[in-house]
Amino acid sequence: MIVFAPLSFGAVETWASHLVKTLILLSLAAWLLKSASQRDFRLVLPPFLFTFSLFLVLVLLQLTPLPSSWISLLSRFPAGHRDNFHLLHDNWNSLTINPTATVTAFSNLLTYFAFCLLLLNNFLTREKVMSVLTTLMALGGFEALYGLIEYWSGHQHIFWHKKVFYTQEVTGTYINHNHFAGLMELIIPLAIGMLILEFSRNSESGENNLLPGTETRPWRVHWKLTSLLLTVGLMFLALLLSKSRAALMCTVASLLFLAYCLRKQKVKYARFLLIAFLATSLIVVLTIKFDRDVFDRFSWVDDEARIRLDLWQDCWKIVRDFPLWGSGLGTFAEVIPHYRPQKDYIKVSGIPQLASWSHAHNDYLQLLIECGGAGLLALIWGSIRTGRQVLSGLAHTEDFEAATIGYSLLSGMIALLLHSFVDFNFHIPANALLFCVCLSLCLIFSRGKGLSPSTLVHKT
Repeated sequence: MIVFAPLSFGAVETWASHLVKTLILLSLAAWLLKSASQRDFRLVLPPFLFTFSLFLVLVLLQLTPLPSSWISLLSRFPAGHRDNFHLLHDNWNSLTINPTATVTAFSNLLTYFAFCLLLLNNFLTREKVMSVLTTLMALGGFEALYGLIEYWSGHQHIFWHKKVFYTQEVTGTYINHNHFAGLMELIIPLAIGMLILEFSRNSESGENNLLPGTETRPWRVHWKLTSLLLTVGLMFLALLLSKSRAALMCTVASLLFLAYCLRKQKVKYARFLLIAFLATSLIVVLTIKFDRDVFDRFSWVDDEARIRLDLWQDCWKIVRDFPLWGSGLGTFAEVIPHYRPQKDYIKVSGIPQLASWSHAHNDYLQLLIECGGAGLLALIWGSIRTGRQVLSGLAHTEDFEAATIGYSLLSGMIALLLHSFVDFNFHIPANALLFCVCLSLCLIFSRGKGLSPSTLVHKT
């Protein structure tokens, strides 16, 4: 599932998303059947379980048919648009303006939560965790290399599918370059963390110094270090040529956070950072020299920024009409045409295209629209509880390997969370799924007392 979702165009096609959901549910059923026969079974639950449950209650409230008089008290329903929305009856209505869309989004949410449970309760050994981490880095390296080959060759296909949009950017197997960049910003910090680990693990002195004793390392170690360096370079170059401004800035911010966290771990990586800085500078200079479009992308000469700001202004009108409980989970595409009736045109690969606003290009603003202040507060509360537990666990662990990988995973998640202020990566099934993977593994590392060959011991 980790590999299939990104390769199937980010699982944005209906058949791909349904297949991913089916595989997750089948895996959940198999795990529950297996666990039922175990006497010593202990369920590992995420720290955001309580706030997630509150959020589910909110969505169920949105779906519950209520008397119209109650609806008037609970929501400032826009009377002028009443005939345009999917209402049940004159006397009985639901808080959501489209129950079908809310049920679909609700099922997606439950599927992602089930996937987190599967990972938290089944990937408890070092071998399993490392296999997932290796898969993630191999996926990132393949996506970057494939996208670069298609970009430089001018072929610009995604397997058998000829690209129509974003032909001037690297997109890997994704349709949209911003969502491909979202994948890169998730995995790049992880690859850098694994590279730091490999350097420190094989240092001659036994300290966490990254470069001493290079000549004494066996060829297998040199091969692994070279592969990791090449993977990081390819992914960063692909991120740059994706021409996603927000993703590049968020990745830089996440790497600064990673450097700060590793500094607290007293990692002696100064020479490594110098080499990484010089290599990155060389990549940027060469890229701008041979591809001026990368530099022009950061000039903001087009109307995209203005149109997006205008869209957000209209979104706040929806928030004023649905301030507390929202218009219903998954209903943004249904409600926005009533507040933004004009047609917008955005240049895609230099060609003006009619914009279809299925998302707000700001996941937090869209959540506020669909689930109101109550839903946004639940998200903030859950994020704070989870973040505090992760940071506390990683700060107090004595396992250098667990801390380094944990901070690297956390840095990638921070990049995607920041990117979501100007995009909708969490509405792309593949990226949402991989975020769940990083979150679950980060919780495993923060809870564990150390990585052993057999098992990770968890707090009860």
